[in-house]
Amino acid sequence: MVRERIFPKLDVGSYGEEGISESRRIERYLRDYTVVAELDFSSHEPNRESLLRLTLENENGEIRSVEFGHVQQLALKEFCPFTQLMLIEIEDVSDAQMEGIRFRIRDTEHERISFTCNSMKILT
Repeated sequence: MVRERIFPKLDVGSYGEEGISESRRIERYLRDYTVVAELDFSSHEPNRESLLRLTLENENGEIRSVEFGHVQQLALKEFCPFTQLMLIEIEDVSDAQMEGIRFRIRDTEHERISFTCNSMKILT
């Protein structure tokens, strides 16, 4: 069973009391969690909603999971049984006026994963 962790909702591009945007909050949440424990991509009819669930593990074996909604332009490179995403960057691109796209996510260190999405949700 996956437990959902609730953080105060922040509007895309705005800043909360702590001055942290939604994208930066999730970037910080995933920091030091570099080993890909699970990557699950699914697409559901009839609205063709695509979801990507990414579970990362740190050096102590602790895990964190994030679900990305309405995923587009998914690119994976050099995935193997022990894949690390050293530096995940989450960029707010809502001002770029790309229909249905609010975030661009990528591994800036080795470029092993990149995609765009409309929503993000912390699961564990």
